[in-house]
Amino acid sequence: MEEDKRTEIQNIYDKFHEEFYSEKYRTIRDALKKISLKRKNESKFLHDLGKFVIFYSLPTVNPKIVVIGNNPSWFHPSKSTLAKENLDDVAEKIPTINSYKEHGHKFGDALINIFNKIGREHWIDEIVGLNRFWIQTGGEGTKELEKECESKKKYQDLKNLCEKYTKELVEVLNPKLVILLGKKAQKIYKPIINNSFYNPEGRSFILAIHPSFNKWKQTADEIYTFLDDNEINY
Repeated sequence: MEEDKRTEIQNIYDKFHEEFYSEKYRTIRDALKKISLKRKNESKFLHDLGKFVIFYSLPTVNPKIVVIGNNPSWFHPSKSTLAKENLDDVAEKIPTINSYKEHGHKFGDALINIFNKIGREHWIDEIVGLNRFWIQTGGEGTKELEKECESKKKYQDLKNLCEKYTKELVEVLNPKLVILLGKKAQKIYKPIINNSFYNPEGRSFILAIHPSFNKWKQTADEIYTFLDDNEINY
């Protein structure tokens, strides 16, 4: 990675870390503690919440593809120890590994299935991936955190901050193609981008269904149709 780009990325990590752990967002952190305490005895609740994750693989400058999803879930589908160890590989720092390939979590497995189905097996080694909301919320998504947070405004402020920095990181990375998975990820670019579009001279966008709840085949079909219609071969 070019040193100036890495510095820009690290600066965003540092700024977000400072803001997330500031007094302003104490209510968010308290809500995460409350959820962790309330659900700690549930078998599907693998460990305490409280950390943020930005990238899932080592970011490269000018990658062909950036994938943006919703929010960090568990980093292993069932084993608590592995889930915590895998989280430590990527939480709150620029990762040196590819979580999608190495951690065996549901979203990574879905991406592998998608790329295999569309004949782009190599993409799993080349993509840069992140979410539009960076706080790990476990398997229930962001709704539970929003519900438990005493200040809805603080939750909205944090969501807006994550989405702002997500778009800034896309500009730093400068990919040829951005794949927005799910309505929440797609919403961050509205009203400027409302549909998938091809820009041969600049950046293209694919808006596809999120692969959660075993919808990865539909996600694959939507991505493949766009690539095929626009004769994209990379």
